[in-house]
Amino acid sequence: MKIKLGIFAIIFCLAVSFFVKTLPMNICFAIDDKYVNPMLVATYSLMKNKKSYERVNIFVISDRISPQNKQRIEKVVLALGGRVSFIDVDMDNQYLNLSGSLLSHISKICLTKMRFAELLPENINRVLYLDADILVEGDIGKLYRKNLRGNIVAMTPDKHGEGYLKGYSWESEPFSTWILDDAKLKNYYNGGVILIDLKKWRKENIDEKMQQYFLKNFDDKITKRLMLLYNEQDIYNVVLNGKILELPVCWNYQVIKFILVKDMPEKQKQVTRYRGKKYIYHFLDIYKPWMDKIYPSKFVEGNSSFELYKEYMKKFNSFEKSL
Repeated sequence: MKIKLGIFAIIFCLAVSFFVKTLPMNICFAIDDKYVNPMLVATYSLMKNKKSYERVNIFVISDRISPQNKQRIEKVVLALGGRVSFIDVDMDNQYLNLSGSLLSHISKICLTKMRFAELLPENINRVLYLDADILVEGDIGKLYRKNLRGNIVAMTPDKHGEGYLKGYSWESEPFSTWILDDAKLKNYYNGGVILIDLKKWRKENIDEKMQQYFLKNFDDKITKRLMLLYNEQDIYNVVLNGKILELPVCWNYQVIKFILVKDMPEKQKQVTRYRGKKYIYHFLDIYKPWMDKIYPSKFVEGNSSFELYKEYMKKFNSFEKSL
């Protein structure tokens, strides 16, 4: 009898595991017209490296994407075996004409990341948000199925992380702000790859908490800018402090022109010097691999990552032309 029960338990666990793995993965991008091409390359790399049985639903939070580009996205995603839904937002009317960042190369569409419960369908309990300037080189299902251990989100440490919190300078921009000083954060995470438990997110009313924090730290009369360097990323780190599962660097390897300072904190050195397998490359600098602008020759690793991206871009272009 015990043997039969044991066999039944094993079969049941295997069946549940298979059912979970065959549930569609919900992937979300937030883009405007300028990021359609990078988003398509990211999607192509994701779909080509996932397990064949994995189904993918892609949600595109879009700020005035042209009808022609929407048709392109639909055509490509369907040809790759996925499904796509568009969620249209009007950034100018809904966000008071904010610049969205103290850094000019960051699009204000990223502010929609504070409204996932409102924007995404209610029947979705888990979503993987990806910035459009990424390249996937591994099976995304391994990340998507990760146990969040009771946390609301999972994120990778930011490459600037500890330096940002400790006030180190980076080029001409000061890292530390009084807002983050007040928050007393122990860690700082990057918002380019975020695995989210939407059920917990809704239960804890994170949309509302983030938007309240956003309004609290926006000075409309003086600067018309957020008093934060990395806008919604700073807000994520403050509002979700203590509720973030730390992901390995391999799931958000940040390619950036960064010169080490000799007294940089050890954890930041580890992130910067990471030499292991990379499953997701994140091109978060003003240097983008689809642009003509490239890294100075001394940033060898940045340029090698660019070459990998360009290989995928070439494959994607051939794929799209064949449709």
